[in-house]
Amino acid sequence: MSQALKNFEITKNRAEWVTGKKGEKILSDVYNSNPTAARKVLEAFSQVTTSGKRIVVLGDMLELGDQGAAMHAGLAQAIDPQKIASVYLCGDLMGSLADALRTKFSNDQIHHYKVDEKERLFNDLDAELSPNDLVMLKGSHGIALEKVLAMLIRD
Repeated sequence: MSQALKNFEITKNRAEWVTGKKGEKILSDVYNSNPTAARKVLEAFSQVTTSGKRIVVLGDMLELGDQGAAMHAGLAQAIDPQKIASVYLCGDLMGSLADALRTKFSNDQIHHYKVDEKERLFNDLDAELSPNDLVMLKGSHGIALEKVLAMLIRD
């Protein structure tokens, strides 16, 4: 067992903290996603202390079947506008969450993108970021939010 633990490597992008190029702290959890895991990570992230803003980037949770839209909209309960400054959403299913959030957030705090608009998502997010901010990325691997992460940390 000790030999196995010595060589054990944690899967990248599972609740991994990294530092972005502006100095922002990024919680990367883009390996996989489901409603329960997304809610738990959102709740924990909302409690992390910062002198900057907390910004959430969420990608579609895949393979949820006919309940996918309702499950995405249900995440709105875990996103508190008193704790989260902006929400960036990526994917068609996240449209349901965007609609649900419009009752709590102003339109300029909610940003929704198609899956193939990651560069535009990054550009808009990057324009908002400051060194003391916290960013959380969570989504199913098939949405490829790791591409946004790579843009946030590259030199």
